[in-house]
Amino acid sequence: NRTAEELESAYAAVAQRVVRAVDIPVAVKMPLRLTNFLAVAERLRAYGIRGAVLFNRFFEPDIDIENLRFTAGAPFSEPSELRNVLRSAALCAAGVPQLDLAVSTGVHDGPAAVKALLCGASAVEICTAIHRRGYGAIAEMNRFLDEWAARHGFASLNEFRGRLRAT
Repeated sequence: NRTAEELESAYAAVAQRVVRAVDIPVAVKMPLRLTNFLAVAERLRAYGIRGAVLFNRFFEPDIDIENLRFTAGAPFSEPSELRNVLRSAALCAAGVPQLDLAVSTGVHDGPAAVKALLCGASAVEICTAIHRRGYGAIAEMNRFLDEWAARHGFASLNEFRGRLRAT
């Protein structure tokens, strides 16, 4: 029963306490459903947060209609979830460029990794891809990134990272 401002302030206050308590760079895994994602990201940056991970996957239940109870939903992301993350990454890369961004939802293959990097991500997290295809998924993505970059005349990630951030 708290307002969005109260929830977002509490979230930022926790991050601020962590930054004050440690001597290492801190990144925050952001929730998907914030009222004003960019304002929260800027507040976190002002409190000393160095990075943001887009996005935290909270428990999303399903319903067993025969036994009339909640059940665990699918724990893994789907490729279609990437679209919303790309939008947020592009906006955040332009609006709060001091934050390092990692995209963690919907990255299942090389093309998805390229999209995240083009939107301004510094890194991608590929938990679901590893669970489904094993650690070889990392080599596949790296191979795709190298081939794609060469095809487009890029010698390094920094040459294309953030090229499509929102301006």
